[in-house]
Amino acid sequence: MLRKELALKTGHLMFITQQNEHNTLQEQLEGYVKGGGRLLQLRLKGLPKEELTRIAEHVVEVMQTLGGSVIINDYWDVAQRTRAWGVHIGQEDGDPFEVRKAVGEEMAIGVTVNTLEQLIALKDAPIDYVGLGPLRFTRTKEKIAPLLGMEGVRKVVEGAREAGVSHPIFVIGGVENLDVYPLLELGVHGVAVSGSIASASNASFATEKFMDSVLRFLRKPNATTR
Repeated sequence: MLRKELALKTGHLMFITQQNEHNTLQEQLEGYVKGGGRLLQLRLKGLPKEELTRIAEHVVEVMQTLGGSVIINDYWDVAQRTRAWGVHIGQEDGDPFEVRKAVGEEMAIGVTVNTLEQLIALKDAPIDYVGLGPLRFTRTKEKIAPLLGMEGVRKVVEGAREAGVSHPIFVIGGVENLDVYPLLELGVHGVAVSGSIASASNASFATEKFMDSVLRFLRKPNATTR
């Protein structure tokens, strides 16, 4: 089993770092890891690539030491240079086929989708997961797509199954702890969380609560995730 496949199999919670006044990047990282999180997406907007690379190298080293995995947001070249686990690209950040050619087979590739049509268009793309959202309003992004809500997520998941799309789905955008169990019941693989952990007064405790919800679902008889 490839390293990226193992990380996805065990990683149902993804934390996306956030630049805010509540917790530094180091505090977010330490809290997330202490709370049991192991799959982290490094999202730092507006930094020079050299500075982003330097920070990414540190974060990748720390997470690998702890048995975790790092995804670099947007920049596949930085992900490649820092030997990150993966790269996440938006709808306008690159062609997944071209990115795959550039990074090779070992690196995971994730793509943002906002609609069923976008997901179906990626059916045969060489990617490893999609980030579907937003579930509800979030301040993490300046430009936000139409909100899906639980019903919207359900329709996308059902439509994806009918179309034979098998990419694991992480739901993103305003996800709260109480959403985790019902979202996993809908058949998504996991959840991607930013502000609920990054801005928490206790990032470790916030992470623990999300992990508890994931584990509660996985302990359910016949629990399955995509």
